[in-house]
Parts: sequence; structure tokens; C-alpha cells
Amino acid sequence: MPQLRLLFYLLALMAGSASLAQTFLIWQRYRKAVIRRYGIFLLSLFLLLLGFTLQLYARIAGWEASAAARHAVWILFAAGGLSFIFCAPACASRAWR
Repeated sequence: MPQLRLLFYLLALMAGSASLAQTFLIWQRYRKAVIRRYGIFLLSLFLLLLGFTLQLYARIAGWEASAAARHAVWILFAAGGLSFIFCAPACASRAWR
């Protein structure tokens, strides 16, 4: 059962990569602040999903107890959570100028 959940996580990561690429291409064309904030939001969700995927993979592979796996998962969760918290207000304040 965990392998099936890992497969769905990997499919979601592929869809997230495609949506990030499309957002970047749209932002390159139109250069709107709303699109940039949406890209940052998608990136934060992608990093959180990557953290969940790595955590599940480490559990399946038996690496859950290793310090490297725990630190990598913690870094991904922190980067995902904090990227939108710290970047979104700065982007929003520039959009209102």
C-alpha cells in the first residue's frame, strides 16, 4: 500500500513540475506580479509535496531513522513553508506601488 501512495506522490510531483514550468513560461511573457506570486505559491506546495514524498520513500526504504533523511525532510518542509511566508508579502508590497 505505501508503494501505491508513493506512485501517486510521484505523479503529483510530475504534474507540479509541469505547472511550475507553465507558470514560468507565462510569467516570462507577461511579467505580472500576480503570476510571480502564484509561481511562489506553487513552488512552496511543490517543496512540501517533495518533502512528503521523500519522507515516504525513506520509510519504505528503511532510511527513516537515519539523520540525513530526517534533515532532508525537515529542510524541504521548512523551505516549502517559509518560502511563501517570506516572499509573498514582499511581492505583494511591490505590486501595490
